[in-house]
Amino acid sequence: MSRLDAARRLREAAEELETAQVEAARKAGATWIEIGACYGLTKQGAQQRFRAIRNRAKALDAASRDTKTETVA
Repeated sequence: MSRLDAARRLREAAEELETAQVEAARKAGATWIEIGACYGLTKQGAQQRFRAIRNRAKALDAASRDTKTETVA
């Protein structure tokens, strides 16, 4: 079972790294088309695969806008 647990932990670490790199690529200006091409996916396929990143980015943008509005007001 220790090998199975090690494999699970490795997969989780790889997924975290992948997510961080997709998020960094998006922040650096990469398009979903470009990201999808790395995975053999369409733009929509990449967006679906990494939906959590998109949702987190939208939430951060909304929070940032709210903070700027409060500062100005």
